[in-house]
Amino acid sequence: MKQLVDCCPGGGILLALNDRAFLVVSSKNRLVELVLTKDKDNNSKDNSTKNKKDKDKTSQDENENDENPIQAVAVHQVHENGSDHFWCAVSRLDKTLAIYQYTCSSSTTTNTTTSENDKIETATPTTVHSCPKRVACIAFASVPSNSQSKDGGMLVLVTGDLTGDSWAWPLHSDTDKKEKPRLLLGHTASMLTGVHVSSSSSSSKNKNNKVLLTSDRDEKIRVSSFPQTTIIQGFLLGHSAYVSSMDMVPSSNSSAAGSNHHCVSCSGDGTVRLWDYQAMKQLASTSPSPQEGNKDGSDNHEMEEPTDGAAKQDPDGEDKDGTTEDAKRDKENDNTATNDDEAEQAKEENDNSQEQGSTSHRIPSRVAVSPNGKDIAVIYDQSKQLDILQIVQSKGNNNNNDGEESSFQLCLTQSIECKDQPLAIAFVQNNNDDEVDKKNTQQLIVTMKDPSYLQLYCQQQPSTDASNPAALFVPTTTTTMPSALRKLQELAQTSSIPMPDGVLEKDRQGQPTLGKRVETRGGAARSMQDMPWNNPKRIEIAKQRNKRHKRRRIEKTKASKKQNQS
Repeated sequence: MKQLVDCCPGGGILLALNDRAFLVVSSKNRLVELVLTKDKDNNSKDNSTKNKKDKDKTSQDENENDENPIQAVAVHQVHENGSDHFWCAVSRLDKTLAIYQYTCSSSTTTNTTTSENDKIETATPTTVHSCPKRVACIAFASVPSNSQSKDGGMLVLVTGDLTGDSWAWPLHSDTDKKEKPRLLLGHTASMLTGVHVSSSSSSSKNKNNKVLLTSDRDEKIRVSSFPQTTIIQGFLLGHSAYVSSMDMVPSSNSSAAGSNHHCVSCSGDGTVRLWDYQAMKQLASTSPSPQEGNKDGSDNHEMEEPTDGAAKQDPDGEDKDGTTEDAKRDKENDNTATNDDEAEQAKEENDNSQEQGSTSHRIPSRVAVSPNGKDIAVIYDQSKQLDILQIVQSKGNNNNNDGEESSFQLCLTQSIECKDQPLAIAFVQNNNDDEVDKKNTQQLIVTMKDPSYLQLYCQQQPSTDASNPAALFVPTTTTTMPSALRKLQELAQTSSIPMPDGVLEKDRQGQPTLGKRVETRGGAARSMQDMPWNNPKRIEIAKQRNKRHKRRRIEKTKASKKQNQS
């Protein structure tokens, strides 16, 4: 449930490698490390001291070292006065939220000296907030204001924590004029796994009409108005397990298959779904894919040797091996008892696996949508496979006024075997004028476990072959990779930065903590009417027990009165 990479349309890439964050500006060949200063604000110091026990307890399960792993990152670009300003947000395990601002002048070009390119710049946070709970997801949003600005209003940072609350944090650099964060909404007794704020569509009458999407572990996505988050527009229901990741389909391209009001989500049920959050309905879904070690969908149990039930007997009641009929019957009874014990043990193991939330299918951990709104990238937990899906829309009438609804499909176009397990994915827009960028239409950045750390995939132009018209993603080499990314990869390999095993938090049994325990008492899966808490006999037993307790209290009271009278 970690958000370890984020990209902005201006070419900025923010990556998290364990406890270190790096900003890559590929168009300027800049590599900036976002560091934490020792002198934090007093509020942050008090919070770190207050939550020292919680931090040590949590970090002991993940890492025995004194590390402060990054939980989520986000980046946003603002172009003002001929310069590019990159706002970066980094949340960590100690419940701190650091906000950075890095300015890159537009006069700086890629034709800089080699010594300047080899330098790794550092940036310190302008503000460090102390969050009440650990932040799991971040997104930048613009709040409409009276002032006229190119960005459309005041820029804020929207976060989602592990208690189900979503907060809006101001981006201020002046410590004398601090503004307090605002609580936007809350998911009762749940955990937020993703937050996204839609941009106002060009077709909308109200330009300030935005939508806040929040996904949680309770199989739903909440659709709320923004910034009036008290107005709940509806819910996206259909997943049968926790929502592990969510991404919005960009609305900049009106011809895209999911323009204006579509989003994509993946869940612990093994499916990837396309939604229309304006109509509150599901448009398309994929089927759960089996685990890599069980692709045929069958159990990997050993076959039992067949027993010959037609053994010949001698006339005197003995088999060929000399055993009597009574001895044979005893042997069969022993075998039956052994088989019953094995079946009961297997049943208990199955019940325990269901109670712990284990599944026979792969769990998609992260999902990302391309800037053109046509391609979807999906990675899976404990798997090296990267799938590319394409949103295919039917050629029917798209006018909703005619009553005909367009049908959508999520088609698998490519499966990529990564060098190491991927941890995060994000699409990058090309802003360079290089010959390499002219030949490619999309770029996909993948962060993975060591020693690879990261890989950049470029989408080639669609082939002229009618049998395979889809544009395939190919990995870049060390020569074609941007110098800033190549420098970051060399730095990570030289420093041997340890990477987490996955983005989904696991318990001691190795099961995702987002998964809910399933009631399995009494045998196989049953309907809700057969569950123990819905059994009418339990209610009758409870009534009889309460009557007995009441009668005993009355008898005890009468006995005490008689004793006092005597």
